[in-house]
Amino acid sequence: MKGFHPFGLLAEHAEGGEGRKDAGARFIEYATTMRDKKCRQIFWSHGLKKRVGLEEKKDEELAEEQTDKAD
Repeated sequence: MKGFHPFGLLAEHAEGGEGRKDAGARFIEYATTMRDKKCRQIFWSHGLKKRVGLEEKKDEELAEEQTDKAD
């Protein structure tokens, strides 16, 4: 099952059939392995922030923009 996205394994499992028997088990293996990893698993695709109108800002810029008022 080389080359499958983890959720592609679930799709294969849902479709069933011979040759796909272990797709569900492989997803469970992936999920349990990745559960405690300290690696970046979700990230922005190249150019996506620009397409949706988001700009990169540094922490200092965000701190200056803060407009919340507290009592």
